Amino acid sequence: MNLFLKFNRFLLAGILILFSLLLYSCHEASVFPNNNKKEPDFVTKNPGYFPNTVGTKWVYLENPRLPSADSVTIEIISRIVLENKDTASVWKLTRRSNPDYDSLMYVTCVRDTVKFYTDLNDIYNPKKVFIAYLLPLKIPNHWDYRIPDKDSITDIAVVERVEHIRVSGGIEYIGAFLIYRSIKSPKEYLGNVNIYFVPYIGMVYFVPNFGKEPANPMELVKYSIMK
Repeated sequence: MNLFLKFNRFLLAGILILFSLLLYSCHEASVFPNNNKKEPDFVTKNPGYFPNTVGTKWVYLENPRLPSADSVTIEIISRIVLENKDTASVWKLTRRSNPDYDSLMYVTCVRDTVKFYTDLNDIYNPKKVFIAYLLPLKIPNHWDYRIPDKDSITDIAVVERVEHIRVSGGIEYIGAFLIYRSIKSPKEYLGNVNIYFVPYIGMVYFVPNFGKEPANPMELVKYSIMK
C-alpha cells in the first residue's frame, strides 16, 4: 500500500495512529472481555474534550529529527450534514513540501464516539470509516478502530497508559493518553500505531510502524483550539 496515502488516512483518523508480535499477543489477552463503561452524554457534558470546532488548527512536524522534516497542517474549515444526518466537521490536511496538495476528512463527535470518514459519498463502507476514539479515554478501554469487514482485518485500539511527552523545541504535553493500535489479517501481522492524545488539545504525537516501511513520526509543535 502507498505509504503516503496510508499515512493520511491513519493520521486523521486523528487521523490518528508500535510493538512486536509478542507484545501484541500480550495486549490482546490483557484487554478482553470488554468492560468499557458507556457514557452516551459525555460529549454534551464535556464540550471541547475532543476539539472539533471550525477554526481549530494543528501544525505537526513529520520526521522532525531529519533534515527533510516536513510540516503538516490540519485545519477544521467547515461543518456539513452527512447522509446519516450526523453533523461532521471538515478537516483539511496540507503539506509544506507540496503546496498544491490537500486531503479532506469528515469527523463526527456524537454521544461518546468520534468517527473519521474518508469518503463523503460512501459513508457506509466499512473500509472508509474509522472509530478513532471512544470517550472519555480510560485505561484499559479498547474498541474496534476499523469496523470488521469481509477481509477479516482486525484493527484494535487500546488505551495503554498516561505519559508526559516532550517534542521538538522543548514543548511538553502533560497527561497524554497512549492509544495503541494493532492491525492484523488472519495470515499476518500488518503493523501498529502509537497515538498520544491530550484532552482539549488533540493528538500530540503519532508513530506508525508497518513492517519494512520506515516510520514517519509526527509531533505537534503548534496549535490553536477554538471554543
